[in-house]
Amino acid sequence: MCIHVLNTAPRPSSSVPTGDVSLDVPSLVKAGQRVSVTFIGGSLNNDLRSQDTFARVVMARAGARDGVRAHGTSAQDSAGALADWKLAPVGSGWRRAQHLHAADWELVAEDSDPETRVSAVLNATTGRHYDVTVSWDVPPDAPAGVYRIIHTGASWQQLGASEGAVPYSGMSSAFNVTTGEP
Repeated sequence: MCIHVLNTAPRPSSSVPTGDVSLDVPSLVKAGQRVSVTFIGGSLNNDLRSQDTFARVVMARAGARDGVRAHGTSAQDSAGALADWKLAPVGSGWRRAQHLHAADWELVAEDSDPETRVSAVLNATTGRHYDVTVSWDVPPDAPAGVYRIIHTGASWQQLGASEGAVPYSGMSSAFNVTTGEP
């Protein structure tokens, strides 16, 4: 069976910083609670990601210095850090991006798991981008540690004389999951 999706909603302009976080996670979450992050993004119909995922939840491995390493400003440096995760640049540029090394993080959940949800709503104020919210119901038995939520998608942008879907990604700030009261 072949499914065709017709996306007639306004497409985000190339000036919209897709992948940026508009509403971040809290710094502390108790196991059993829901945590959400909202990204500036594109319509989920721009790329159905049938061979990939819109969302990942990752946990820092032991000894991964908060699990984050900053990289230089060149695309080559940043792309090398992202190669293991197959992610596009974070946010609207390389200059302020922090990237994850797959060796420092363990995949905990993705959008196909029942405890994760992804929704995209056309931003009512601008009408030029989507607010993409990724939620994760932290399992009651989740181990304490440092986590992040990663969103990947595609925005529709003007590419010279033509239009096209351009991949982007974004990630939440690191948050701590505790097994006791936050």
